[in-house]
Amino acid sequence: MKIKLHYPVFVFTKNDPMVYVYYDDGQLKTTFLEYIKKTNFKNDIFIDSSGMKYFPQSAYVTHIWGFWERTLRKLWRLGTVKLITIDYEYKDAGSPITMENLKEMIMQHYPRSKWFHSAWSDVEEFKEKLDRCTTYEQIAQILGGSSPPKNRFLRILRSE
Repeated sequence: MKIKLHYPVFVFTKNDPMVYVYYDDGQLKTTFLEYIKKTNFKNDIFIDSSGMKYFPQSAYVTHIWGFWERTLRKLWRLGTVKLITIDYEYKDAGSPITMENLKEMIMQHYPRSKWFHSAWSDVEEFKEKLDRCTTYEQIAQILGGSSPPKNRFLRILRSE
């Protein structure tokens, strides 16, 4: 089933306590060939900024990046890594989730992450800041920083 996600998108995986935030298709759907071979997407949960919760059933390759595309993205440092673009198939059309449920899911996952204490000194401080958020974009800023700039030149310069 083809679905148009509203960004930012929050991704929760079963075995990883990190909450990933993606701001566009380029971030969400660009990955490495080795990753798609060993990942089971059935354990992931996608929540987009419209408040819909999706369960990916599988992922398939839509594009294999060429030499010049990888060079422009400054991936020559990674050697012979195959960079690909993927697309997801979802189990259903999605189910609505409230912002409070999203905040609860984040509190169950993110404070257990190894990256949590590099950004936050206290779980209670994080919870208070999260409770003050009124939009999905504010939650995304707390978890994943600000969205990439709209200016294409700045994005290329920063390799985003």
